[in-house]
Amino acid sequence: MSTQFSPDAEKEMHLEQLMNQYGDSLLRLCYLYLKDAGMAQDAVQDTFVKAWKKMDTFEGRSSEKTWLCHIAINTCRDYQKSRWLRFVDMRRSIDDLPLPIQPVDPIVRDVYETVKALPEKYRICVLLYYWQRMTLEDIAQVLSVSKSTVHHRLEKAKVLLKMELEGSETECVNT
Repeated sequence: MSTQFSPDAEKEMHLEQLMNQYGDSLLRLCYLYLKDAGMAQDAVQDTFVKAWKKMDTFEGRSSEKTWLCHIAINTCRDYQKSRWLRFVDMRRSIDDLPLPIQPVDPIVRDVYETVKALPEKYRICVLLYYWQRMTLEDIAQVLSVSKSTVHHRLEKAKVLLKMELEGSETECVNT
C-alpha cells in the first residue's frame, strides 16, 4: 500500500526542503543587505512565506535558489523602504553575521566593511556573485537587469573596492 500525500502536504515538504537547503544562505544575504540580524531573520521568514504562496506559479525558468534570492532581495528592499528602518542602528560589525566561524580575520573584516559601504547596486552584485556564488546570468535574473549590466557593476565594484582597500593599506602603513 503506497502512501499518497495531498498537494498541500507535498508543497509543505518542498518548502521545508527549500528552507533546509537555502535558509542559512538567504539569512546571510539578507543580513548583508539589511545590516541587522533581527530584520534579516524576519526577511527570510517573509521570503519563505512569499515562496509558499507563489510556489504553484514557479515555472522553473531559473533555479530555485535564483528564484528565492529574487524574492529575498525584493523583501529586503521593501524593508528598507519602511519608516521604522530609520530608527535601526545600521552600524554593525562582521562579528554580528550569522556565520558559525570565529574569530574573523582582520583582512576579511576590512573587506566586509568595505563591501558593506558600497552603493547598493554594486554591493548586491558582489554579495550574490562572491557570497552566494551565483552566475552572472542568475544575478541578472534576480535583479531584472542584463548580464552585461551585472558584469559592469561587478567590474566597477572591484575598482571601488581596490581603491578603498589600497587607501586603507596606505593609511595603516603611514600610521
